[in-house]
Amino acid sequence: MDPVDETLLDYFGGEADLQNRILRATSSAFSEDPLRVLRGMQFACRFDLTLDPATAVMCRSIVDQFDTIAKERVADEFMKWAECGSKPGRIGEYLKSSGWDAHFPEIAQLSGVPQDPTWHPEGDVGTHTMLVVDAAARIAEREALMGDARAVLLFSALAHDFAKPPTTQLRERDGRMRWSSWGHEAAGGPMARVFLQRICIKTSIVEQVVPLVENHLAASTLGRDVSSRAVRRLAMRLAPASIDQLLLLIEADHSGRPPLPGGLPENAIRIRNEAQRNAVSQGPPQALILGRHVIPYFDGKPGKHIGEVTDAAYQAQLDGEFSDDAGAMIWLKHFLKVM
Repeated sequence: MDPVDETLLDYFGGEADLQNRILRATSSAFSEDPLRVLRGMQFACRFDLTLDPATAVMCRSIVDQFDTIAKERVADEFMKWAECGSKPGRIGEYLKSSGWDAHFPEIAQLSGVPQDPTWHPEGDVGTHTMLVVDAAARIAEREALMGDARAVLLFSALAHDFAKPPTTQLRERDGRMRWSSWGHEAAGGPMARVFLQRICIKTSIVEQVVPLVENHLAASTLGRDVSSRAVRRLAMRLAPASIDQLLLLIEADHSGRPPLPGGLPENAIRIRNEAQRNAVSQGPPQALILGRHVIPYFDGKPGKHIGEVTDAAYQAQLDGEFSDDAGAMIWLKHFLKVM
């Protein structure tokens, strides 16, 4: 902007591109640094932009240079995608048009994988996933999530159906053949881990994302009768992530199926309420029986038997056999007497 006459100096047509939501390289020098492709990815997702076709050609011309980028720089761009993206669902179309989906097969393979239209009228798994990550971004904004907390939710949303491509089959259900993806929840955790480690996301985020992916169907698998025992065990399976984090992922997943209504499904609300009653919304219960309680019963001699007893005690605590210090000591005496 000329400060004297307030004239916009626009040598590259940038004003029109911004109005039309176009991301365009300003010269062929763009292709001199392959990191710019990933920077373009997070720009497209941060500012809701579509990749210009000529720029996409330049991206495709340097696909083979991905391995020259330091993994830490790759992680930086993906973290910006997760922390700042207002339309993170643009990642799928950007990677495909740029040709760089070849380096992220977990994302590329989602496209075209069919789903039962009764449950997923929005389309295939790729379409669903991009709607889910956009919903996750809206939820993150509502909950004022920032930094790693936002990244955990966004990466969980991106990875939650990574295992649908290898598990999706036509199976008989309710008297007719339907597309289903049995086992994708459990299989998705290891796939999420491999993907996130390959792009060098830090371990503390990975260790939260994996159990969230592996339990993202909890609102269905726990059934309508959500017990205290079930939510305590769910909290243990999720650690170091939490039920509160899982509920945000479930809401995003449920909201990625338009025109079906979004929000938190009824059974997830039951999980939330039961978790609050049991004080496990943010993590599993603290163990009431520790090694220091057990070792006096073995004349102060340490060994693996101490761990075996404390492990058994914690399982009993999760099952609701005791819930306070007094009950824990009664349980311990009885257990050691009969073991």
